[in-house]
Amino acid sequence: MSKITLSDMQDPLYLHPSDGQHSVVVDKLTGASNYREWCRSMEVILASKRKLGFVTGLTKKDTTDSVKQEQWETCNSMVIAWLIGSMTPEVKKSVMFLNTASEIWKQLGKRYLQTSGARKYRLNREVYEIKQRGQPISKYYTRIGKPCGEKLRA
Repeated sequence: MSKITLSDMQDPLYLHPSDGQHSVVVDKLTGASNYREWCRSMEVILASKRKLGFVTGLTKKDTTDSVKQEQWETCNSMVIAWLIGSMTPEVKKSVMFLNTASEIWKQLGKRYLQTSGARKYRLNREVYEIKQRGQPISKYYTRIGKPCGEKLRA
């Protein structure tokens, strides 16, 4: 067994034996209401573990060295475990199947970092664009709002 050096421990691909799935403890991300606080807490923790580059995209997967590729995959998986372990089930479901910590980080930022005005505009646009049976949602709801007893046409 080789001796671990300071240089090894400073490498972003190094995982300390105590770096387990539950070694990161922050308040759970619930959504836009606490995203900024959660994000900052995660940045501090990930930086202290030399893993911030996995979410920012600065720590890249080596394309030539298979041992380093495997180390990167292991660290990426651990960072993903830390991220999803610090989310409510609802938030977790929305990012669970993304492949990298960086993809998760970007998706959450895109979703929750918008200002209220921008988020409201995006949501309004999405609702407007929703269609039911090929009809705009406003027409669909007008149609299903007919008095009892009247049959709906498909």
